[in-house]
Amino acid sequence: MEKKLLEGLKWEPLWASHVGAIKGCVDFLELGHSVAWVYGGSGHAFVLNVSADLCPSGPTTWEPERFYELGRNLGYEIKTVHGHKGMDNFPGIQKDAWELCKLAINSGFPCYGWELHYPEYYVVNGYDENRYYFHGPGFAENPEPKLWMELGETEITVVDMHAVRPLEQGPADDGTVVAEALEFAVAYARTDKWASQGAGSKGYDNWIKALSAGEPHHHGTAYNAAVWHECRHYAVEFLKEASGRLDDKLDSMFEEAISHYERVRTNLKTVAELFPFHGMDPEHVKDPDRKEKAIAALRVAREAEEKGLAALEKLAASI
Repeated sequence: MEKKLLEGLKWEPLWASHVGAIKGCVDFLELGHSVAWVYGGSGHAFVLNVSADLCPSGPTTWEPERFYELGRNLGYEIKTVHGHKGMDNFPGIQKDAWELCKLAINSGFPCYGWELHYPEYYVVNGYDENRYYFHGPGFAENPEPKLWMELGETEITVVDMHAVRPLEQGPADDGTVVAEALEFAVAYARTDKWASQGAGSKGYDNWIKALSAGEPHHHGTAYNAAVWHECRHYAVEFLKEASGRLDDKLDSMFEEAISHYERVRTNLKTVAELFPFHGMDPEHVKDPDRKEKAIAALRVAREAEEKGLAALEKLAASI
């Protein structure tokens, strides 16, 4: 059969590849959202999930259920096929993912999935007789397609395929988008409901301990810094965009929240620059001066985030 393609469906280049995949789908559906509005409205901008050894899995192994639900406020819904190779029906899960993707694409709706190449998220922009066509991390253009029965046949062993459809009623009002995203941000940081490793202050404490205790994995050190800095960068941009959309009476509360998250963003940028992903060097995690500067920045970020969460809680209750 000839391949079936969704022309124009591309992944948005972001360190948080899950947001990049959803932004690509949102753009294809012409929902008109900025990166900041998708990042913040979905709640992802306020997430933190850091393990005691700075494992690079942290940014992708938290529970995304509420992240998917908040997408409805942005005007889309997500249907998922998820499983892993340890399950008795794993070949059926692979087949279900394939059928979900074909049905969505035949209806003109975008898809995205996990580990079509690297262990990151990719938009799926087409298929042929037995292969996925995709776009995402590591590729300026579309890579070689992947056989559907090879999905999940990796060291990680996970199948995670999603179809994204627009809601007939469109996005929620701006107040609902902002209030529910901020409520999630506070709940995420203060409970263990969604984080698998370390959210909120615990996440920062894990980060600091990992740098203090020895030589954490250089890849995880750089990757965590890149992702979490990007998240807080868009937390600031989301709050700025939200302030412009909502009632002027909220301006002072937005200004307070923005000031705290700008401080978080600045200090996480320092950490990301001390342990750059591009040009990554294993010697960086052995450098005591580099680690000392990063730990100092993380302590400031931790304090600022605690104040920021209090400001978000007050703001969400006032919208």
